[in-house]
Amino acid sequence: MKMWNKTGFLFFYFLAAGILISAPAWASDFKASGVSGKVTAVRDGETRVVAEGDALENGDRILTAEDSRLDVIKAGAWGYRLLASSESVIHADETKTEIEMPQGNVIFKVNPMQGRDLSVRTPVVVVAVRGTQFWGQVLPAGTSHNSTFAVREGDVEVTVVGSENKMMLQAGQAIDVQGESATAAAREAKPAELDAISQIEDLALE
Repeated sequence: MKMWNKTGFLFFYFLAAGILISAPAWASDFKASGVSGKVTAVRDGETRVVAEGDALENGDRILTAEDSRLDVIKAGAWGYRLLASSESVIHADETKTEIEMPQGNVIFKVNPMQGRDLSVRTPVVVVAVRGTQFWGQVLPAGTSHNSTFAVREGDVEVTVVGSENKMMLQAGQAIDVQGESATAAAREAKPAELDAISQIEDLALE
């Protein structure tokens, strides 16, 4: 499995009858931080460059170029680091947030008291977060949509899409899922996987 080196998520508005209607309070919770290299977001068919401190919205498709990365923060609750050549999509409402990962590498840091509204979806698994530090890798279409998740702290609940296969991953465990693999099982996380997750320690959830 290819790893990376250490150097290497709402609001909307509209005008009606000349009046600006504000987004709900929960819609502006997501902020871009730690922007390095070229990071873009696609919103309503338009692509823009993401800069430090930008607000990110429901439906934003975020892409990092080669040798680029971005931290997405929900203040006080959780954050994730989208690593190089990766893609994520924010899906959120007033009660929950789902981060879609079509492909790439991502590391999460979650406040166990504030992050239980968060889940992560890949083409083959849904990960429900319990308060943890964990890493996910999703290979692009054409490679059977392989997904790997490893947990450094806490635990996550993993459900394989299209099956009844559901399991808990605890600290020090990982899972590899290929397609709709109903036989996927937890394994011991590799030292390199756990070491890579440790870079998320410097992510401030503020």
